[in-house]
Amino acid sequence: MKTSEGVTPTRMELFQLKKRVKLAEKGHDLLKEKRDALVMEFFKIYEKRNTLRKELKNYLKNAYESLNSALLMLGYKNVTQAADATNKTAEIDVARKNIMGVIIPSIKEIETKRHFTERGYALGDSSPTLDNAAKNFEIALKKIIELSEVEGTIKK
Repeated sequence: MKTSEGVTPTRMELFQLKKRVKLAEKGHDLLKEKRDALVMEFFKIYEKRNTLRKELKNYLKNAYESLNSALLMLGYKNVTQAADATNKTAEIDVARKNIMGVIIPSIKEIETKRHFTERGYALGDSSPTLDNAAKNFEIALKKIIELSEVEGTIKK
């Protein structure tokens, strides 16, 4: 004889239902812990994003100020020639990481053997402000790559 819920009213069935309830409660507790850990991780990543944005803003501000100074000192033509001589691109590697079951992007710049003096233009034809602008733009590019990974993680 079964009840309307499809359960046979026996002692053995009672024990099995109690086991299922305990298992469901343990699963619920584990999910709560996972949620709490993910929320804590989210806030860490959110703070990192805010820090990266501030750093990026400062590097870009300094880079543009140096670029404007170089334009005033060297002229548009010379700065453009120096920029054209610099034929470098940033190569990135995009992969995936798993944080507690959440797939997030992993974006890293592929390091090349670039040196500060290897810009593609003669140092005698440039100025320290142009070199400083180039350095700050390179750092800003690295921050943009790092920020894109962090913001992709936040979206997921």
